[in-house]
Amino acid sequence: MEKIDCIIMAGGKASRFDFNQIDQAIKEKPLIQVKKTRLIDVIIKVALNSESLAKIYIATSPHTPKTYQYLKSQNNPKIEILSTPGKDFHSDLKFIIETYNLSNVLILTADLPTIHPSFLNSIVQKFFEEKKPALAVMMDWERAIKNSTIPTDRNNAFIDKYGNKLFSIGINILNGKLIRESFIDQIEYITENVDLLLNINTADDYYRYVSFLDEKKKVDDP
Repeated sequence: MEKIDCIIMAGGKASRFDFNQIDQAIKEKPLIQVKKTRLIDVIIKVALNSESLAKIYIATSPHTPKTYQYLKSQNNPKIEILSTPGKDFHSDLKFIIETYNLSNVLILTADLPTIHPSFLNSIVQKFFEEKKPALAVMMDWERAIKNSTIPTDRNNAFIDKYGNKLFSIGINILNGKLIRESFIDQIEYITENVDLLLNINTADDYYRYVSFLDEKKKVDDP
């Protein structure tokens, strides 16, 4: 299987997350614990267990200094931790890609805890099959509504050329050599996996994820 590098973005301001609504002292979203596991550790485990990923970079920023310290203390030789300027998501992404001269790279965020390694394998395979410089994972808006889920970030929705209303899940693959191009042709990978809607942007999302894990435990341990 062809492999690509991976960037996990873990340096956001978490401006939509009200930390006062959860019973934890921590004020950085990657370090939030759910069932005694930190969000950042969930996504790291997924990335490490994916056969399609080579080098793994984790991007922190001045907004997440404790996340940086925590990751450094883990001393995991399989990941590289770096601190970006923390200006905004896209500026920090450009900073990482150009600093490390990255080519094809998978971009994840630390607040997508329901991803499975096999899903990452499938989108990386699709990326290489289609031979386009970018891939974006999408979901059909109507499918989300039918599952009683309204995406937190509704601004990511758009109408495709077939008239379908789609929105971005927040999982992308990009040829980093084109990072400064104004237009990059991309594959729109439409998934039906509604679990991927659990993007922890707000405290309400946090509690949805807790409920998700409770229900999963009932299924796994009847």
